[in-house]
Amino acid sequence: MKNRVLLIGCWLSLLGAALPAEAPIRIDNGYADWRPLPSAARFSTHYNPFYFDSERDGKSEKLPIENALYWKKGGTQISEVKAYLDRNALYLSVESASPFARELSIFLYVYRGRDADAVNIVTLELVPSVPGRPGAVFLWQQGNTKPSLLGRLANTSIRLECLVPLDEIAQALSARDLELLSFDLTTCYHESASGLFEEFFFTTVYLKDVVKPDDL
Repeated sequence: MKNRVLLIGCWLSLLGAALPAEAPIRIDNGYADWRPLPSAARFSTHYNPFYFDSERDGKSEKLPIENALYWKKGGTQISEVKAYLDRNALYLSVESASPFARELSIFLYVYRGRDADAVNIVTLELVPSVPGRPGAVFLWQQGNTKPSLLGRLANTSIRLECLVPLDEIAQALSARDLELLSFDLTTCYHESASGLFEEFFFTTVYLKDVVKPDDL
């Protein structure tokens, strides 16, 4: 879980940048181009993780899900994830069972390999837009106290799509083969008044299993 840094000026400049005309999926809140793609993960409305991570004042603990204040609220419950890998760009679509709240982030904890000693040193934060704040993708790297703006994101009240350039991630992880990468996907609700974070794990996605142009 991370403290958020609001880089609104950078968000606005990124939103004004045009995507290549040949982009297979447009980040434009039009989701028809996602329809032919299979789900990377789906979750029923009855899905409940057994535990969640709670953090406040630097103290973190794993608690039973029934102790969560924000589970199934503010976009914390995901219903579907889709992914598409085209060259060095990862496209993601995430649908929620409830409207995204201002306090919500979706985290992708990236790993190179899944050995016993694998560590997470790169994390992506997907921040949905809300009134007065554009959506964006941020890159957090171990040792840095502030994130960098990485990708473009658009969303409705319950669904988002984003483009994640993978070159910078691969460089940070010294990973030449992108298909060795994987990420753990979570949702996180930050109650700013009290400093409480509640984070919910959903799935692990391996890039080797993500749909590519030759699969269609």
